Parts: sequence; C-alpha cells; structure tokens
Amino acid sequence: MRLIWTQKAATDQPAFTPARLFEAKYDWLMRWAMHFAQNDRAAAEDLVQDAFVRLMNSWPRIKDSIDDAEPILYSYLRYSYLTEIRRGRHFRFEDLALIEFDDLRLSLKEEKSVDPIEIQDDLRRVVAYLCWRKRSAKSASVLLLRFFQGYFPEEIARITLMRRSDVDKLLKLAREEVKTYLADSSRVQIMHHGNPPELMPRQMAVSSEHFAVELRNTIFEARFGACLSPEDLLRQYRAEKPKPISCELLAHIVSCKDCLEAVHSSNGFPPIPLRSEEGVSNLRRRSRRGTDQVTPASKEEIRRVLAGGMERFRQLYEHHPRSLSIVVDGDILAKRDISSATSELMVQTGKERDLNIVEVVSEQNIPMLTFYVGALPPQAPPEQSQKVELSDGRKLELRLQFTGEGIVVEVFYHDPTLLTAAHDSAESFSESEDGLGEIAAMTPREIPAAIENKPRRRPWWRWFLSRIKKMDFPEMNPMLATAMVCAVAAIVFLVLSLRSVSVIKPGEMLQRATAAESRAVQSGPGVVVETVRIQTPRRKLERTIYRDIQGRRRTRDQGLSQAETTMRKEIEDIDIPWNDPLSVASFRDWHDRVTVAREVVKRPKQGLLTLITTVAEGAIASESLTVRESDFHAVERTVQLRDAETVEIAELNYSVLPWNSVNSDLFEPVSDAGPVIRSNVHAVLHPLIPHTLSSVEIDEAELSARLVLNRLRLDTNDRVELVRRNFIPCRTYRLQY
Repeated sequence: MRLIWTQKAATDQPAFTPARLFEAKYDWLMRWAMHFAQNDRAAAEDLVQDAFVRLMNSWPRIKDSIDDAEPILYSYLRYSYLTEIRRGRHFRFEDLALIEFDDLRLSLKEEKSVDPIEIQDDLRRVVAYLCWRKRSAKSASVLLLRFFQGYFPEEIARITLMRRSDVDKLLKLAREEVKTYLADSSRVQIMHHGNPPELMPRQMAVSSEHFAVELRNTIFEARFGACLSPEDLLRQYRAEKPKPISCELLAHIVSCKDCLEAVHSSNGFPPIPLRSEEGVSNLRRRSRRGTDQVTPASKEEIRRVLAGGMERFRQLYEHHPRSLSIVVDGDILAKRDISSATSELMVQTGKERDLNIVEVVSEQNIPMLTFYVGALPPQAPPEQSQKVELSDGRKLELRLQFTGEGIVVEVFYHDPTLLTAAHDSAESFSESEDGLGEIAAMTPREIPAAIENKPRRRPWWRWFLSRIKKMDFPEMNPMLATAMVCAVAAIVFLVLSLRSVSVIKPGEMLQRATAAESRAVQSGPGVVVETVRIQTPRRKLERTIYRDIQGRRRTRDQGLSQAETTMRKEIEDIDIPWNDPLSVASFRDWHDRVTVAREVVKRPKQGLLTLITTVAEGAIASESLTVRESDFHAVERTVQLRDAETVEIAELNYSVLPWNSVNSDLFEPVSDAGPVIRSNVHAVLHPLIPHTLSSVEIDEAELSARLVLNRLRLDTNDRVELVRRNFIPCRTYRLQY
C-alpha cells in the first residue's frame, strides 16, 4: 500500500515527519537496498542511512507537495548507491590527507578506493603521536576528541571551556602538525620533549569496526595520572566564571573513560557510535552478508539505523566545507573553493540534459544540499530554489532556472564565521601550562606571525623601575646609604644560604624516586619509548630506547656504529646501563657503594629537583640526578669525573605505549624460565647466587688487579701484597697495604 497524504489530511492528523516516514517505509527501503548491495546487509544499512540524510536535507521543500513517497525514496536510495560505486573515480576530485576529514568514519570510507593497510598504519601512527603530544599541547587533545572520538566543535568548546573560535584554531594547528609528522617525522621536534616516538608499520588490515575499537582502546590505554573525584571534576564546569581546562587535566580526560563519561553526561551530549560502547557494539553486531529474503525489521533495528541516520545528518549540519561542487545526477559540473564569507557558483547544462537530482557536495563528499527535481516545465515553474540552514548561522541556497538554452544552476553560500577570522587571528591563543601555548604546535612558517600577533607582556624589571621612579625618597645621607647597602647584602646572603640548603632531604628524594620507578613497573603491561641525549667532551649522541616496562622481554641487540660502540663502553665503564641510562636504581646502586662526602638537593628551575652527590675518592668526583618534582621521574643525569671530564644524559622524550602500537620484533621472545630481571632493579633485590670460579676466571681477576695497581703506581711498593685465598664457594683476594 502506497503512503499518500494531502494537505487536508495533514490538518486532520499529526503531521508526518521524516522519521515517521522512514519507519513506515523501512522494510521497503531495505528490500531495495539489499538488491543494490547484493545482499550485504551492512552496506544496505549504509545506503538506507544515506537516503535518510538526503530526505532530511530536502524535507522542508518537498513535505507540502509530495503525494507519493516511494519514487522520491527510490531515487535517493539509487543515487546513494551510484554515489558509493563512483567513490574513487569521479568523486575523488581532490586528494585529501586522512587527518583533513572531519572524523574517523569519513576517512575510513577511503578504504574503498585506496590501500586500507596504508590508511590503518597511518592512523595508528597518528593516534600514538597525539597520545604522546597531548601532555604538552591542548591541540592534540582537541584533535583526539574531534577526529577519533566524534565530538563536534561546539561540544569540544564546552568540554575544554574555550571559545568556539579557539577550538577551530587548535584543530587547524593540530592537523597541520600531524600532516608534517606523517610526511617526515624527523621534522617534528617539541621543545623540552624531543622527537616523537616512531612506530613500525603493521602491514595488515582489519575490518573498519574492529579498527575503530582498536584505536579507541589505544587512546584509553594512554591515560596517565590519578582521576579527580566527580565533585572536583564537575566543579571546574560549574564555577561562576569557569577557566579553560588546563593542558594536563585535558590530556587526562580525553584518555580516561570514566572522566570523559562524567563530563559527557553533565553536558547532556547525545551518544555517538564512535564514542559510546553501545554504538561500537552495534557496529560489530551488523552481519556482513544476508539472504535474498528480508524479514520484517524489529523496532530495535529501526531505532539503531534511524539513530545512525540522524547522527549523519548532524554531521552534515556541523560540517564547514572548504570547497563546494555542483553534482548533477552523479556528474561533477563545477567546483569552487571557499575563501570568503559569501561565495557564488554558477554552471549551465546543455539543452538535452534532464535532471533528476542536483546536489551541492563538499570536498569530503558530504552532500550539503540535495535537490530532488520531481517535474520539469511546463509541469513545474521555470525557477525553483531550496535553502538549507547550517550551524553557526551559515546558509546554503540552490537555484534552478530552466531556459531555452539549457538549465542554469546557481549556488550561494554564506559563512559569517569567516568575517571574524582575521580579527580572531590577532588574539592570543590559549596557553598550555608551560607558557609556550600552542605556538609549539605550529609549523615554522606560522610561528613568526603568531608571535607578532600575540600580546607582549611588559618585562618585570621595567615595571619595577617605573615604580621606583614614582617613589619619593628622602635626601641621601651616609647613614641611609649604609643601611641600604646592609639591607641588600643581607638579602643576597639570605638567598645564597637558602640555595645552598636542600629543599628536600637527599635520602627522601632518592627513596621517592625509587618508589616512583617501582610504581611504573607495577602499572601494567606496556612499552617505554624513551629518547635520550648522551654528551661527552668528545662526542654527542641521541638514541631512542624501547624497553618493556615490566622487564619480561629484553630488547634485541641492534647493530651499533663505531661511535655508538665507543659511547657505550664509556658510559658502562662508569656503571651507567646502556639501555636505561636514567635508571634511578642504577644511580642508587652507585650511591650506596661509594663514600659520600657531601650531598644536597637543589631546585635548578621550577618543577625540577636535583640531587648532587660528591664523593671523596674514586674515578667519579660527583654525580647528580634530576627528577620532576610532580612525579619524581628522572629526566637528567650528570657524572663529573676527576679528570675534569663530564658525561651528561638528558631525556628528550618519554612515553609508555601499549604493546599493539609497537613492533614486537624489537624484543626477544618471552622465555619459559620466567620473567627477566630488569637491569634497573635495585641491587639489593637481586638474589646472591653461589658461583665457583674457574682457574681462568681467577687468573683474569688477578691480572685485572695487577693492572689497576700498575696504573696507580703501587706495584713497586713493598707494602702492597697480592694474596690468593680459597673460600667456599669461591676464591677471593685480599689486597694488603
């Protein structure tokens, strides 16, 4: 039975809506969709959702004039199918980077036209990079929310407590930075953080549904820090004048399922498949292949497909295109880039051209406006038009003029947000807690303009001098001058004395740093990716270290260059492990073995603590360990030798990644004998296993002792005696002096 209604009937009963029409004709649509999709139910549901979006798009124009819904629905369904099979041919008129799409779902559609293995490997690299970058730049957290978790810019502005224009800027900056990273990762260097981690390609592809779940789990596995209580978290949003969420807290929220859900619920956001457990599970429940017989759909299936269609329509409503194209029955006739607040586009077709569907499509193949041509003149008026209201006050209008020479298609697009773009670019960007703000996330070409537009703060010393000049001082005399000199000397002496005193007890700092390192081992499985810089008076080296955080798997031996081999020998000679040079445990081993002459803890700059240990004898004169004051994580180690040489080790990057983000070939397979003892575990935890030395080992030990005596020029002293004695279970030496 056909669904027919008139204007009179609409006054006698509740008005029909696209959703009610969709529910009434769902089984009919699915039968045709299964026919077009060759019984692939998942593809059929996608076609039905695309047809629903086109129905919603054109509903204001056709709702009062339509008599029979099936021809329109069939045209939309068939057109959606033709658009899908044209993807990769006619519709690939613009080569976009993956990260330039609005969200993950749109980029995954490109799997149908390009290599899915390459796409998925690139997206895995992007997720790992953003999870590393989010602790130093808000732009990375904003892009994770938008692209991978499906939040719209207006929702992100409410999550971050920022202006909508600032969110758009951060998204643009983050996308540019990610494109630079994908093109050449060596070009990306963040101040105080070094180079980003580099992942090995998987060279394998999985289904889109499973891949979306994999990326989502990777983001949640990158959580760090403890959660705030729900009351403390929501208090940030309920303040009278809420301040923007800090970079550190935002980086935690985007990777914490509980905190994100609390913020999500407090703002009343609707669920989206990419960011809800129910939506992801629904994607997995869709069968990949059906039968020729389509059984009547359940209410649950209709509700799920309808919700997906509504979410796609909202995606269209929020989408800001960078270019628009006129597509007539699947053929692209004209295209224009959007560079101003008002844009116009016009094209004329030939006389012989018949129209069925005219669309305005963005560069991401999103149908911004769908015009169904039900009739041609003289059955229809010579001029027809349709308008669409979009977010942020944007408007899109399509006009058709039927002339004797053909059909003229005109498109008018108005975006008021572009009017204020120049004004907003002169304002300062939201700053991260290290004071660098989002300038660190910019490309080299964008940094000078951003610095020029950024408001300059007056230096403190100029402010102080201006205040001094305004003060009225009494006439200078010898007594006043003496008093001022004494006061300045007292202040200088107080500052120097405070700097020489430890801000924390050395033993307490070392204990807390060791405990922090132990907590990292117990935090769960993962791979530490650490980039360090090792510098000596003769050479400088930067290397990236991959390490099992739980110590169960050892890294495979990699081929070292001659410079690396020499450097390794130099630092191992002073008891610094090559694969964990910033190990707190190795520093503590050295600390416990030597005779400490003096040690003090200083704060070299805000947020850092340095333990300086000076010894009375040995090849090492002093050694220092610098940790972050917030979590006591070691970031720098310096060794001062008695021959005036210095070895400096500094951390450039540190991140913990899940095992599925790292090439497992970098590690040895897990041994059946049990877990491998970590090289940085404190020496007192190692069991003392008895070992009987062979005669060759005893001879080598004696030779080493004699070489040491020769270097110290003690082998000619009669009071030095080298004696062998046998003990059980091993043989030892006594150096008698």
